[in-house]
Amino acid sequence: MAQFVDTSSQDGLELDGARQVSRRLKEREDSDTAALRQAGKTPVLKRNFNLLSMFGFSCLVLGTWQGSFITFGIGLMNGGPAGLVYGFLFVWAGTLATFISLAELASMSPTAGGQYHWVSILAPQYCQKLFSYITGWLTVAGWQAAIASSAYLQGVLIQNFIQVVRSDYEPKLWHGTLLCYAVLLVCIFVNTVAGTKLPRTESVLLVVYLVSFVGVLVPLVYLAPHGSARDVFATFLNGGGWSSQGLSFFVGISGNAYAFLGKTPCADKSMHLADWV
Repeated sequence: MAQFVDTSSQDGLELDGARQVSRRLKEREDSDTAALRQAGKTPVLKRNFNLLSMFGFSCLVLGTWQGSFITFGIGLMNGGPAGLVYGFLFVWAGTLATFISLAELASMSPTAGGQYHWVSILAPQYCQKLFSYITGWLTVAGWQAAIASSAYLQGVLIQNFIQVVRSDYEPKLWHGTLLCYAVLLVCIFVNTVAGTKLPRTESVLLVVYLVSFVGVLVPLVYLAPHGSARDVFATFLNGGGWSSQGLSFFVGISGNAYAFLGKTPCADKSMHLADWV
């Protein structure tokens, strides 16, 4: 005897669930739209990022541990091992204070304008436009300098990799320039043609970023020669021949500052994408 299963109730539950999800998404969209309109902005961007992809974007743009490996020689010569360690902590504390303030502003008004918009909101009315204009152009100049320096460093790193693989390779200055242009072209391609895939790519690369950190750090710590605690925490050097050890220390922290703050014009991109989440 054939048995019939009543699926109407199950279909009804699935339909109700879909309606609830749709309603919640609509409520969230309306809430975000209202927040943007309150900030004086019209929502026109498609929101592709989520918390994970934005976190991955921030980590990859900062690239602090890679930057520290590239620029640690500056602090090692000017300040020594101890200066390098204490300078790192000094710059880290300043960076933390800066980004706590920026995060508060981003949560208050998550708009693509970022700094220049916040200055326009918080500055006195008589100087709003001037200060906002100056802040906007300083930010753009910082972006250009950061992108140029980062692309150049990537080109130099590629040259170093080639030297490791090919011992007969003789690096030329113009090789580094062309590699710098190649890196910039890849960046343009990723952010234009492949822009729709960027959020998912950021999430995948976040895993690669974290695994690579462990894969690089563990062999270095385990296999590298180990010095005494005094060598690390109490040895200051003045390899640059500066007039005092204190001046040498502050010259040396520029390497740590680049790893943290030198790419801040890039790191603040997560704030400019805050309204994409």
